[in-house]
Amino acid sequence: MEIMGYIPKEMVIVSSGKECKWENGEYVEIEDAPIPGFPVDANTKSTRLATARSWAERRRRIFNRDGSTPEVEIKEEKISNDPVTLELVGLDKRSEGGRAYKVVDENGYVFDLRED
Repeated sequence: MEIMGYIPKEMVIVSSGKECKWENGEYVEIEDAPIPGFPVDANTKSTRLATARSWAERRRRIFNRDGSTPEVEIKEEKISNDPVTLELVGLDKRSEGGRAYKVVDENGYVFDLRED
């Protein structure tokens, strides 16, 4: 098989914690939920890392009933880009006709795998 393009040796997974739900007057993390992750080449010189950080912040941007916004802790984990086992858990149709397959990796992160 011929590989076209560039495959990074290391990745940074940017995340902001597990999904939350409203329970007893406050937002609480869902215990068994996978953690939405945004993978980026660890050696990128582009704005992709900043974009991943903003997506992680926006994902947890939850407004409380009093209008305040909780603190959002952005986590960045550097990992080796070794082959992993993925589990297909869903499919989202996107606005311009594309599709994003939702997959969960061995570490409990959920990602979008998008079509070209």
